Amino acid sequence: ENGGKEKLYIGSADWMGRNMDKRIEVLTPIYDDELFAELKHILQLQLNDNVKARIIDSEEQNSYVPRAADEKRIRSQYAIYDFLEDKHKKL
Repeated sequence: ENGGKEKLYIGSADWMGRNMDKRIEVLTPIYDDELFAELKHILQLQLNDNVKARIIDSEEQNSYVPRAADEKRIRSQYAIYDFLEDKHKKL
């Protein structure tokens, strides 16, 4: 947050150290309130994934995010698809 005012930027998803020396990476802020809310919701859907999400630990092991046996399964790709399909139906 920025003094109580959240900021959201979009840009390349490839911000790796190996890519920073030989090209320019660009980000742009999101000013539109409706788009801001939609992107924030989609980001939250991605962060809630407990089916395909992975954690890369300090040993560089690529493990699935742990999920309790009784926890509802959330797969972000399906959740985002459902969200956008529902939004499209309302147009």
